[in-house]
Amino acid sequence: MFLWNMNKLVEELKTERISAWKVRFFVFFSPFIHLSSIIIFTTLILGHQLIEYSFKEHLLEMDKDIAFYNNWAWLIISSTVFFALVGTAICYWINRNGDNKKFWQRMSILGFSVNFHITVYALIILAIIGTLSYLGVMQNIALFKISIWPDADAIKNATTQRSLVTSMFRSAGSMIFLPLVPGKIKLFLTNLRSIILYAYPVFSSLPPLLTILHYTLVARLLKKMFVKNTQCEL
Repeated sequence: MFLWNMNKLVEELKTERISAWKVRFFVFFSPFIHLSSIIIFTTLILGHQLIEYSFKEHLLEMDKDIAFYNNWAWLIISSTVFFALVGTAICYWINRNGDNKKFWQRMSILGFSVNFHITVYALIILAIIGTLSYLGVMQNIALFKISIWPDADAIKNATTQRSLVTSMFRSAGSMIFLPLVPGKIKLFLTNLRSIILYAYPVFSSLPPLLTILHYTLVARLLKKMFVKNTQCEL
């Protein structure tokens, strides 16, 4: 697949044997994949606001660390834009010291291919992390449900009279603590929000790191275009 084989793509650009339909493909779709990256980056950077909004209906007060997360978001935005500008300047300098031709076309082609690779791997990693996080949250919810109400299956699946009576007493006894449930729910949601927000700095660090990786790989591929008789490897 030509999208996956960057070595062949660099060789075609180097020898100017890349087909016209490939050039049109990369130039046309390059803005779309960059736009998708911007959307993903924006979601990661503004994730703390999305989390805060999700809990807004149930928790009237804001998280105690929300000011830190807001400042962190601005730092991430600034660093991502800075690295993108610096990376573009470095790539321009490499191309200018090469043959100084077709800079934006080469950036579209190589940038699309690199972005495609990064997006695939990043989505796989995020899917794994997201699945593990979801399982952890669901486990906390299950433990919370048990803490405020006995397991109904204990009554349903009771096989002896003693276990049945014990389960019924547990169920009746738990009703005494029903007035405390709203407070427990609020405490649980507050802790759940804090746990999710603790992961925010890690996920929001991906945009600048992926930006550095993107332009590092593009710059490396551009350099290989101007190295004679060198096997392209990535």
